This record gives sequence, C-alpha cells and structure tokens, in this order.
Amino acid sequence: TISATNGGIGIYPYTVSLVLIGFGISKESSLAFGWIIWTCQTLMIVTFGAMAFFTLPLINRQK
Repeated sequence: TISATNGGIGIYPYTVSLVLIGFGISKESSLAFGWIIWTCQTLMIVTFGAMAFFTLPLINRQK
C-alpha cells in the first residue's frame, strides 16, 4: 500500500485510534496506544537498520 505520509506519522496512530474507539476504548487511550505502537515500530526499524549498516560490511569483508 502507499502511505499518505513518510513513515505513517500521524496517519497510523489516528487509524489505530479509530479502530479502538469502535471497540469502546476512550479516545485519549486509543490515540496514546497508537503513538506507542508507532514509536516502538519506528525505533525497532532504526535500531536494526543501524545494526545492519555497521555489521554487514564486516561480515562481507570476511568472505
């Protein structure tokens, strides 16, 4: 799919919020949950990307 913004910032938490509101969770809690999920996913991608950026040249040099 095509994201409306880079990294889904703003759109993803809002969408999660709308879904959770449909299940009866408060607007504030559902929006906070969406931002927490988005932040965790983004940090994971940045962390593993940085690890790969630094370790892959070392691994490929040994071959």
